[in-house]
Amino acid sequence: MLGNVFSPYYAAARRKGKANPLDFVTMNVALYGPNSRSWALTERRGAFRQQDALAIGPSSIRYEGGRVVVEIDEVTAPFRQRLKGKITLDPIALSGIPHTLAAGGCHAWWPIAPSARVDVTMSEPGLSFSGAGYFDANAGDEPLENGFNYWSWSRLPVGRGALVSYAVRRRNGGNSKLDLLFDAAGNVSSVDDLVAHDLAATGYRLEREVRAERGLRPQVERTLEDTPFYSRSAVEMRFRGATGLAMHESLSLDRFRSRFVQALLPMRIRRVSA
Repeated sequence: MLGNVFSPYYAAARRKGKANPLDFVTMNVALYGPNSRSWALTERRGAFRQQDALAIGPSSIRYEGGRVVVEIDEVTAPFRQRLKGKITLDPIALSGIPHTLAAGGCHAWWPIAPSARVDVTMSEPGLSFSGAGYFDANAGDEPLENGFNYWSWSRLPVGRGALVSYAVRRRNGGNSKLDLLFDAAGNVSSVDDLVAHDLAATGYRLEREVRAERGLRPQVERTLEDTPFYSRSAVEMRFRGATGLAMHESLSLDRFRSRFVQALLPMRIRRVSA
């Protein structure tokens, strides 16, 4: 993230005046096992950028031979353990269309590779696995909390493609939703029959809303991240006769704006000078 949107340090700097987003850059890495999880989010000043590569501290991401290669060398928070390894993402489908999330175009989302194959090899901890993947990007001209009250996102594998949904509530009023079905060639079509379903609230009583077909209610298979303002979950849902496991996120920007919540964030976000 170039301008860590969830940084209490960046938020504090903005309250004092105009802040440089490149003074608050980070690479977030999360690993989830059957009985464990690891989280790293180390914020630094500055990033080294080239045409096809970006380095943030000792970690980097580059575009190489049609693939995205991520080299990870991070330290977890709050318990300092090493995360070191390599991720290779090989797109199955590419989408060349960014989408606007707010009026005026000040927030955009680009599902670059809605469907991909991912290979992960970690030396610390020692593990490797392969599976389905996804690659997107967000960009904005203002802080998220200035533009939105809440948003939710989900991605469900559908064959060699994916169903991706975004729903936002704008701070200035009104809602927006995008329900997009991508095939293996990257072709996209709108899905018009999805509705919002309420999932069970998290331990922090954070609302979770997911867009899915009418009828069968989606079920939370596992809550991966449970924080006062953000949740990440694996959700079982049905689409056109097939059941699959979707990745889902909920984000309350009203809660994130709270000074109390921001005072808690240094437990999960390390700030280093280099």
